[in-house]
Amino acid sequence: MTQVYNTLNREEAGILSQLRTGHTPLNDNLARIRVENSAMCICNTRIETVQHILFYCLKWTNKRRSFRETIGERWGDLAYALRGWSGRTNRGIRKLIGGPKEKWKPDVRVIKAAVQFVKATGRFQPRATIAEGVREVREAEIIGEGSRRVSSSP
Repeated sequence: MTQVYNTLNREEAGILSQLRTGHTPLNDNLARIRVENSAMCICNTRIETVQHILFYCLKWTNKRRSFRETIGERWGDLAYALRGWSGRTNRGIRKLIGGPKEKWKPDVRVIKAAVQFVKATGRFQPRATIAEGVREVREAEIIGEGSRRVSSSP
């Protein structure tokens, strides 16, 4: 995977890392760490996960065209889009779609197309950082606890 990261600039490598780990500025992650109240996507059809934004969110259909053309028949295969070998089997002929893992090489074109699509959505643009959001939530909780303690004392 190092070879793939070496073909990306710093911003693109950061986006790919976030997509692969799930530590993203998407609502699924932000709700999990209590920065957002809801994990729902702004399209209001599903939870905003990496898979949802890459393949299904209706808001990004037009921006997704180039990525969709690049990934081709592997559309919807998150593992293939972000790292390569997925272990999926062609049910008709019962063979691994990508061949054996030992011989697998990631398709850098597909990975770059996924990263470019995500960049085009603007969903990974810096707004408030996640760390700042978490800090604000924690500070609000501490202030709330302190005021409850003060008001309950004689």
